[in-house]
Amino acid sequence: MPSGGRWLPSKLGRDMDRLTLDDLLSEEDELGLLDVRPLGRPIISEGTRVVQQFEEINVFIDRHDFVPGEGPEGHKASITERQLQMRLKAYRDSPELAEQVRSYDRHSILAAEILLAPKSLDEILDLDDEL
Repeated sequence: MPSGGRWLPSKLGRDMDRLTLDDLLSEEDELGLLDVRPLGRPIISEGTRVVQQFEEINVFIDRHDFVPGEGPEGHKASITERQLQMRLKAYRDSPELAEQVRSYDRHSILAAEILLAPKSLDEILDLDDEL
């Protein structure tokens, strides 16, 4: 160390050969620092994912005592609530999704929303809504 207790890296660097990254990685890894296994995500089936996402809506209702997007007047919805509201809309708009989670609907939030698609032109014309 030079006088005055200061270390000067520039002087030290001139006397040593610089190692490249390849040189460093080709050396023996005695401590096993490079033996890293990537973290694997658990494989989740589509059906399990659909149920888990519906359960998030149920948990929201358990905590807040209202359906996402249908809070008390003056309530400002958070981003999470809006996401759950859109997810619930997807469940309500899709009979296939609604059927997958029907047994998990402990708050009966899907019961009144199931609409079957018309099967014929006559059924479409019989609907009371405006085209």
